[in-house]
Amino acid sequence: MTRNKLEEELNSFPKNNRLNEKTKQKMINVIKSEPLEDHREGGHIFMKKTVVALVSVALFAGLTFFLFSEIDFTGDDHASPGETNGQHGERDEINIGTDIDEGSIDDGNNHTSEEETPEPEVERVLTEFEEVFMNVIENSDENGKVTNHESKEDLSEHFTQIMSPQLAEWHVETYFREEEGDVFVIPTDTPLWFDDSKPYDEVKENDETYHVYQIRENEMIGKVEMIYILTVDEGKWIVENIDSEEQS
Repeated sequence: MTRNKLEEELNSFPKNNRLNEKTKQKMINVIKSEPLEDHREGGHIFMKKTVVALVSVALFAGLTFFLFSEIDFTGDDHASPGETNGQHGERDEINIGTDIDEGSIDDGNNHTSEEETPEPEVERVLTEFEEVFMNVIENSDENGKVTNHESKEDLSEHFTQIMSPQLAEWHVETYFREEEGDVFVIPTDTPLWFDDSKPYDEVKENDETYHVYQIRENEMIGKVEMIYILTVDEGKWIVENIDSEEQS
């Protein structure tokens, strides 16, 4: 029965029945108030449902943002430790303490050791020794004037590229003279050079000194053993000195 129908029946209720006017009025008031209370209660429930829905939407949005932030959309190929490797999903193993090169750790007390000096290329060094000297002789003019060097000091410095300063000075004083600001070749026999077509002995004295022995013989000098002493100068092998011994 609807509210309007119930109110109509109550209003038409006979006055001589047990339901007096005052009671009837109370019932009407109750009936009128019930829809309002239902409305309020329904509104209260509606508000609760609305709040729950908004909270749910907020939680869902926050969760969605978190998940998307964890996904790498940059396409970088740099995989962090533990990421899958290749198409088979295999993971790189991280062996802490085993993949570190012990030699790369500097504890403050390690010092870089000097590189070992390689053995000399005897034939190359002694051939260069001859060429440096003979190029100066061959480039002098018909009067014996040295064309590429203006003083003995300059010439001596030029020779130190392949011989010691003492040996360079000996060659300059023995085979050249200086006159009126020019350097001339002294006419004489050239040094007895190493002959790579003949046998020789190579003896290591230490890591930075080698002796090269070779027997030479001709009518002018007789039979002698030439001794070429090779040493290291700033990482390069040079001729330190030359000696000779007569052989019977």
